[in-house]
Amino acid sequence: MKTVLATLVLFAAVLHTVLSCPMCEGEGLKCHTCVANNLDECFRQGSTVCPAHSDACSTITGPNSVMKSCAYKSFCDKSHMSNGEMKLECCFNELKP
Repeated sequence: MKTVLATLVLFAAVLHTVLSCPMCEGEGLKCHTCVANNLDECFRQGSTVCPAHSDACSTITGPNSVMKSCAYKSFCDKSHMSNGEMKLECCFNELKP
């Protein structure tokens, strides 16, 4: 469990660094952004407007862990994964209010 959560936190940090570079700012999709133990806690953490080049919202779920962030369609296309413990889902539409 600690390994899954540590992996999710590291992934979130990398995505945050890549997607928040000063030259990359723009208007893109609005996605929930969080690392939490469950969906309710995740939704309370809010959402953000993604950089213009980010064209997907991703959700990675595992045992007692959820991570939502801005992503790329190419990442989602190549990373369709579900192995029982972890699952990746992507959406390509604007976040509903």
